[in-house]
Amino acid sequence: MLGGSDFRHFLTHEHSPPRFPQLEILPALQWDTVVLGNADLVLGADKLKVAQKTADFPMLAGNVVSTRGTWPKFPSFEIIENGCFRIGVFGLMTPAAPMWHEKLANDLAFLDILENAKEITQILREEQQVDLIIALLHSGSNKKFGKQENLYAGLPNTNAAGWVADYVPGVDLVVSGHAHQTFPRRPIFHLNRYRAPLVAPGAFGNGWIEVH
Repeated sequence: MLGGSDFRHFLTHEHSPPRFPQLEILPALQWDTVVLGNADLVLGADKLKVAQKTADFPMLAGNVVSTRGTWPKFPSFEIIENGCFRIGVFGLMTPAAPMWHEKLANDLAFLDILENAKEITQILREEQQVDLIIALLHSGSNKKFGKQENLYAGLPNTNAAGWVADYVPGVDLVVSGHAHQTFPRRPIFHLNRYRAPLVAPGAFGNGWIEVH
C-alpha cells in the first residue's frame, strides 16, 4: 500500500508528542511506503524526525535536501520484495513548497522532479535491478497549471506527475497526490492518457485506487 500525503492532516497536534500514535496503527493496514507532501514539512524538522522513528515504513522525499543539516534525510526510494518480484518505489514532492510555506526556503532546497525521476529510475533499473518502477509523487498531473507562477518564483514546475508519466522511460506507474483529485473515478481496463499509467487516489482519506 502506498500513500501520496499530506500526512500533516492526520498527525497534527497542538503540542509536540514524544511519538505519533496515529502512525503506530498504520502497519496493521500494511502500508509499504509514503511520499511526504508540502504540508507535512510545516510540522517542522523535530516533529518529522519523531514521525520517521514512529512509522514502520519509509517516508520518501528524494528531491528535498537539508541545506543546513538541521532536517532529517529523506530517502529517495524503497525496494518492495513480493516473492521473487522486486518493485522499486521512488518518492518526490512538489518543489513549489516555499511558495506556500516561505520559511522552508531557509533550510531546504527543492530539486526538479523530472530530472530526479530520470536519475532515480536509472539507478533502480541498472543498479537495483528491479522488475517494476512506481513513481510516488506528491505533485499534480496538469502540465500547465502553476507553470508561470513557478517560473516567476524561480522554482521548478509544481505539477510534474504528467511529465514523469510521459517523459521518463522505465517508469511503469505514476501515483499522483497533491491536487486532491481522484482518477480514474470508475473501474477501467486501460489508462492511456499518458505514456505510463497515471492514477490519483484523492485526498483526506476519501479515495482509494487499486491497480492490477
